[in-house]
Amino acid sequence: MENIYFLFEDLENWETWSEIGYSIALILLFLITFLYTTMYYILFGRASMRYATLNKWIVFMLLNALTVFFMTLIVEGVYIFNLSFGEFFPKLWLFTIYNTCYSFILYILLSILLKRFSIHSKYIPVKF
Repeated sequence: MENIYFLFEDLENWETWSEIGYSIALILLFLITFLYTTMYYILFGRASMRYATLNKWIVFMLLNALTVFFMTLIVEGVYIFNLSFGEFFPKLWLFTIYNTCYSFILYILLSILLKRFSIHSKYIPVKF
């Protein structure tokens, strides 16, 4: 599981992390990104033509990234490391940034898969 997060980082520096921390972060990543992608394509993409623009798609992608960032920071910091609000743990912030970067990638991939279920947004982000 940790190999997904640290493709470009040496794992020897991350001895404080547990396997449950990776699992919870990956579950958060998938659930939140799937929720935002489904909302954009199924809920709003079928309701109105107003959301069928690349700008609205980018707004949903940024909202997804912010939600993944803050939820990962809060859940991992409070439940895994038992940190209080105000403590600074650099590895937690770096891991949260990695998870946020993966949220962009997963949002794009899920968009390519779910755009077929939309009526108005079926050509966003790419047309094929």
